[in-house]
Amino acid sequence: MDLPTAVRGRDLPSVEKAFLEGLGRLAGSTILRHDAYDTGFLVGVEAEQTFVEQGQRRRRWVRLLYRGKRQARLVAQGATEAEYERWLVRFKPAMTTFNFGDIWPEP
Repeated sequence: MDLPTAVRGRDLPSVEKAFLEGLGRLAGSTILRHDAYDTGFLVGVEAEQTFVEQGQRRRRWVRLLYRGKRQARLVAQGATEAEYERWLVRFKPAMTTFNFGDIWPEP
């Protein structure tokens, strides 16, 4: 998704605060871990949380990545906490190897 303005490292505290506040609005939300980072070529926030939806406790991993005006949102979620754990071995490569298409130099 293209944003109207670029996200820079100096924006990270505001982005992290809004991200965590948004996740906290889900019913029964518990943030299990979170991280925020500025690598120099991208800015990111991520969290693992549990929450209640339709009477079921679910678990998810959410990453928001920013490169200038580009935003990528990655979500890995299990229908239950046990399903999340079962699929985590497959979620990890998908969630951690994402690249913005323009980060590689031209040949």
